[in-house]
Amino acid sequence: MIYRQNRATTSRMNWLVSIATPGHSIMSQSNLFHQGELRLQQRTGARAQIASYADRMIRDFIPKQHQMFYLSLSYLFVGATDQQGQVWATVLTGQAGFVQSPDPYTLIIKTSLADTDPLSDALAPGTDIAILGLDFNNRRRNRISGTVVGYKPGCLQIAVKQTFGNCPRYIHARQYEPGNSAAKPSIERFSALYKPAVEIISRADSFFVASHSGSQTNGNCSGADISYRGGQPGFVIVDNSNTLTVPDFAGNFHFNTLGNFELNPNAGLLFIDFEHGDILYLNGRAKVLWDDTLVQCLPGAERLWQFKIDTVIKVSDALPIRFQLQEYSPYVDMHSIWPSYNQAV
Repeated sequence: MIYRQNRATTSRMNWLVSIATPGHSIMSQSNLFHQGELRLQQRTGARAQIASYADRMIRDFIPKQHQMFYLSLSYLFVGATDQQGQVWATVLTGQAGFVQSPDPYTLIIKTSLADTDPLSDALAPGTDIAILGLDFNNRRRNRISGTVVGYKPGCLQIAVKQTFGNCPRYIHARQYEPGNSAAKPSIERFSALYKPAVEIISRADSFFVASHSGSQTNGNCSGADISYRGGQPGFVIVDNSNTLTVPDFAGNFHFNTLGNFELNPNAGLLFIDFEHGDILYLNGRAKVLWDDTLVQCLPGAERLWQFKIDTVIKVSDALPIRFQLQEYSPYVDMHSIWPSYNQAV
């Protein structure tokens, strides 16, 4: 049986006030960002700008329009840690309606994780979890960070800590369609990249990155995060069999991902072969490269980060749906020339 998390009466009254007063948020500036995020906001000169509007953007509840948005989704992206404390990003699928928000403080996901999923046995009550709702077709996305409060096969309940919307920047429009639901997934595990994995990365125009703030932080601004990254096909550079270099483009100035890297380098990457339904999971350690001159050769990149790979998991025929590219993001200059740095592995 799944139970709803109790909240203080004052919190619910504040939520009612926020609904009645457009633009009002119940979250204070002191509980919006952890130290890693604040350091990067300060370093990049974005602190004053983000402070001017963050308390109107970040909430501790799911607004009604976001509740309806999640209800419309047939796929959902998730970030969390496994039982060994390793961070992974993954994708869940179901019929529209498999993600529900019965109240502004709760998200329920009615699906089971596949045995091939690195988080299949990890989502116990008390686990920090990040949710990214993304509709490729209209480039809409919303983020949630929360805590697992109930889990049983086929049903996951999450208590919300923070929510906010993201702009459509860098999202390539895709239309999803049914795949071969009868196909049986096959899994391969490695400690380094191998040719099929390099091929997926080298042609990818997007991926997902999960991170966690680690044990140094607590409160609503701590925990797991998952974010989308998009660019030209091949924008992620394969340095060698154990290292990737990733350009970082202008975002919302929250620095949720890089701020987590500042406190805890463990991270998980998810690459999807949208045409064939294959999934590539990577786990490793991330580090921001503040002064690398390579950034000057990559149009649009503001900085770089490096990802050292510990584990590679490739699952073929993992997704029961497929995605057809409709249009590249207008924010990605597809005419600029990017050098090809990817190395044969």
